[in-house]
Amino acid sequence: MAGNKVVLAEQLAKHFYKVYDEERSTRKQLLPPPLLSSPSVAKDTSSSFYSIPQSIVSIDVGVKNLAYVHVTKDLRILDWKLHQFNFDVFEIGYFGPSVLSFIHDILLPKQDIENLGGFVVEHQPFRAIASFEILKVIAIETALCAVLLDRIKKGVTVETLIPLKTARFLDSKLGSIKESAEDSEGEDEKKSNSKKKKSKILNKSSKKEELTDFDDDHYTTWMDNLGKMASVSKIKKTGNANRKKLSKSIVKSWLADHKNLYTKEQLDYYKDAKKKDDLADCLLQAFSYYNYRKTSIREAFKWIDSQQTSDAVFLSLK
Repeated sequence: MAGNKVVLAEQLAKHFYKVYDEERSTRKQLLPPPLLSSPSVAKDTSSSFYSIPQSIVSIDVGVKNLAYVHVTKDLRILDWKLHQFNFDVFEIGYFGPSVLSFIHDILLPKQDIENLGGFVVEHQPFRAIASFEILKVIAIETALCAVLLDRIKKGVTVETLIPLKTARFLDSKLGSIKESAEDSEGEDEKKSNSKKKKSKILNKSSKKEELTDFDDDHYTTWMDNLGKMASVSKIKKTGNANRKKLSKSIVKSWLADHKNLYTKEQLDYYKDAKKKDDLADCLLQAFSYYNYRKTSIREAFKWIDSQQTSDAVFLSLK
């Protein structure tokens, strides 16, 4: 570069505009296509991480019994069963073959049904002190994920979801978080009008907003109404102590109100099952996964829109 200050300033401006345009062009190429903009585009599942999977298999991991459900994105149940592992001693030489058999005989064939997008496995979070039973579950979960990642077809994913995410999803849908936050706000306002209390209330409101941002699905209204029912409300007030009872109650009501989403055989199987809580948990985990996936994509497009607005403002200054 050479010349006086004016010339140098113009040359630098042109240089940085060029760099900006190149970066902007590269960013647009890396961004996912607008999958939610139209029904025809939404069917594109070529990029599984940036779309809503046509169907998923949700797995609730246990030591002796494992529950799984194959469900479509419109919440239609394709397969919903319990699986019992066949081993007496919990050592890799015993439970390993049982896990492999389950994966090869039951899970992998589902890749050819309803454009399977991925497997969602319940993930046990790390604990500083964990019981031996929890360690067993973690071992089976790890084996499942490791083998699936090695054997799945291109375009199919393996993801994990911690139970807390599903619990938050249910609580937000049923309105318990919203109610507890509003109750706390009322109590705080009665106790004191100090700045400290007001700050605490604002923080709680933000948390409530964050956890209840699920307003674009059919089951938002359905579960909100369910949460107001006396039977469910009574269970809900007991907190985590009756989490399994709550799961079964939700699924029982869901099945009663959505008979077009499953077969009579599937309903009979659920009614006769001894481990209804496991079957309920894997189904609710699938609902939770789809909800979080839709929410994250919606937020991504909000960010894209904000970036495009920023680009337009910047370019208008040229």
